[in-house]
Amino acid sequence: MAKPGESSAGVIHITWLGLGMISVYSTISGMAGVYTEYILKGKYETSIHMQNGLLYIFGIILNGGIWILGTVRGDESWNLFKGYNVYTWLLVFSQAVIGLIMSAVMKHASNITRLFLISCAMLVTTFLSVLIFHLHLNVFFCASFVLVFVALYLYHTT
Repeated sequence: MAKPGESSAGVIHITWLGLGMISVYSTISGMAGVYTEYILKGKYETSIHMQNGLLYIFGIILNGGIWILGTVRGDESWNLFKGYNVYTWLLVFSQAVIGLIMSAVMKHASNITRLFLISCAMLVTTFLSVLIFHLHLNVFFCASFVLVFVALYLYHTT
């Protein structure tokens, strides 16, 4: 916790609302991961590219419908790429690559493997944030760090 009068830029802020939202997100993400694994492994002989295309049609229709609704109501302009810069395109490209990697993991491994990859990526990101941005870790992070490694140990020993 930052003391009164001090900058709190390098402190992790955790609230009950945030913990609740993370719990809801984790539940939905887990269920979506299991369903995606079911879809990808249901017809194993089908090309992964065809399966990715079929899975992404839903997102394109949903997000495209919301964008069209927003432009018709006048909330947004018809320029889909308004405000994009080099960093935005790098983010889009990296998320596309991550999506392709995750679909390959889901098709040939399991949803548990995907969750361990995400957990380890969050740990690496946190450690880089400590080194680069001087982030101060708290007891919640240390406890989650231990839990991830205990889960990895239990998963690979049973």
